[in-house]
Amino acid sequence: MRNMSRRGLRRRSLSLPVMVLLSITLGALAPGALAQTKLPRPQNPSVQGLTYTWSAVENASGYEVRWRIINYNWSYIEVPGTSHTFSNLQTNRGYETVVRAKGDGVNYTDSDWSEPRTFAPPTHTPTLTPTITNTPPPTATPRPTATPQPTATITPTPIPTATPIPLTAPANLRVTANGIAWDAVAGAASYQGSVCLNNYGDQGYSCHYWGHGSPYFDTHFSYSFVGYHTWYIQTRARGGDGAYGPFARITHTIAPPPTFTPTPTYTPTPTPTPTLTYTPTPTATPTNTLFKPARPANLRITNTGIAWDAPAGAVSYQGSICLGNYGSRGHSCLGWGWGETYTQTTVNYNFAGQKKW
Repeated sequence: MRNMSRRGLRRRSLSLPVMVLLSITLGALAPGALAQTKLPRPQNPSVQGLTYTWSAVENASGYEVRWRIINYNWSYIEVPGTSHTFSNLQTNRGYETVVRAKGDGVNYTDSDWSEPRTFAPPTHTPTLTPTITNTPPPTATPRPTATPQPTATITPTPIPTATPIPLTAPANLRVTANGIAWDAVAGAASYQGSVCLNNYGDQGYSCHYWGHGSPYFDTHFSYSFVGYHTWYIQTRARGGDGAYGPFARITHTIAPPPTFTPTPTYTPTPTPTPTLTYTPTPTATPTNTLFKPARPANLRITNTGIAWDAPAGAVSYQGSICLGNYGSRGHSCLGWGWGETYTQTTVNYNFAGQKKW
């Protein structure tokens, strides 16, 4: 099964592949579910040490917390309660955080973000216990009591703060026989990139993405370059602190073959000879009739994703699964058969969360 990003390549084709559309509702819809109410944003956000708290929001199904080093990229987590304790933060760096209430996707939608709160992780200074050795008094002839040695004063050595390794652009970004590859970057936790037809990171039907919305750990992305086009390819590394390195960029062009122009040859003028005029019976011109296959039968949800029955005469398939509507644009779609030939009758997909596909 090909590795497919959430934003599949969705350009229209002149061929007639079979369109597979799916609408599944997970969870029972209560009466009046179409009239959704936006939740109010959480109040009284506060950070004490590394613990972030806020007031509960009525009808919230949970909360989404986002935090980042100021002016860097956001990290996020969803929690069920009204507090979250941060971990693995860098000392001597300023952070900011916000929270919003999560709706159930049926009667209530997500709230706006709360007022931001800034904080700095506390610096831990270890406490060292000094060792003191006293000289005992002599036990022979009674003498004045020995004076104890003065208490030693020990100054603890501060623990140096680790300096993050600056990320570099991935080296040797290249096109391979079965997709795109690049060399691993020192200090990288994951990668993010795209391959587009119009421009780097172009929004629309012409892009495939990796590392957008979920971490992508490989240094290879499977992709088929089909047709005569120029593709714009870019990728960058993401560190464990959420910071990104610079992009590495290349273009890949498949040009159509050159048009063959025959060399004119000299043809001598023939000597006129008497000829008989013959008019042949015109031959009927065959008409090309496009074959339209039947709609796929038994479209269904399986334990591993989606499946359907193959109709007679079908050579490939085309379809999508989207959050919100059929063929919705943005990060909410997964497509197959757009710009490439897809011959299987199954698609692997994980239906997670209470949502409508």
